[in-house]
Amino acid sequence: MRGSRNWLAGCGLLLSVLLAAWPAHAQLPVAGRAAAITFRQHIGPLVYRACSSCHRPGQAAPFSLLSYQDVASRAHFIAYVTGLRYMPPWRADPSYRHFRDERRLTDAEISLIRRWVEQGAPEGPATVALAPPDFPPTSGLGRPDLRLQIPRPFRLHGTNRDTVVDFVLPYTIAADTNVRALEVVPGTPRAVHHINTKVIDLNGLPPGHVLSFMRPDSLADGNLRYYDGWVPGAQPRTWPPGFGFRLPRRGVLLLQIHYAPLAADTVDQ
Repeated sequence: MRGSRNWLAGCGLLLSVLLAAWPAHAQLPVAGRAAAITFRQHIGPLVYRACSSCHRPGQAAPFSLLSYQDVASRAHFIAYVTGLRYMPPWRADPSYRHFRDERRLTDAEISLIRRWVEQGAPEGPATVALAPPDFPPTSGLGRPDLRLQIPRPFRLHGTNRDTVVDFVLPYTIAADTNVRALEVVPGTPRAVHHINTKVIDLNGLPPGHVLSFMRPDSLADGNLRYYDGWVPGAQPRTWPPGFGFRLPRRGVLLLQIHYAPLAADTVDQ
């Protein structure tokens, strides 16, 4: 904890005040202009903004989309799944509200990808500089003020069945503290379907008080202070000054992880 600044981290939940930078949006060709659509000028920035955070080594997606060769080899498939709006996954209705960290392609961007494929998926001139995003190896926010982590690696068996596990992580800090950022970092993203988190306030309860987390009404024993989670492609959660939530001095982080069906044994922490 540093002064009055605190951010929750664990499983990782890693907190800090740094904001991840996003690649610039692609520059769409001017309507009516007969210029060629290229990966370097138009398609690459779209892919890096909307796809590559999941489609890279070590993440949940089954293949990488970090280079021209990665994208061009799957150009027809990308045009197909984006045309269906199956990818990038975004269920919210854009005609109703827009959200922070919205990862959705516009109709014009989807049309751009389709026309690029129809033109033969050209890379474009090497003189146009384009580099893939520099993704951090673990946290997108930097070093946290508080880190809560599963104490030991959890072994998953390759049974091809869904597995849901509840981890209970108690903690004590110096004082009730405002949280300004929160990040969930799975150790093995490809194994994780989603994660739910809850913070239970234990202030006022005697040390050693036992909560029953298996029943919904057991939360009356403590105070549910916050609920958040993680899905593939999720961005670190940050709040502007005056928003966020207050982390109790003494509490429990409830970490519920839904592991996807796996064919081989693996571990996650």
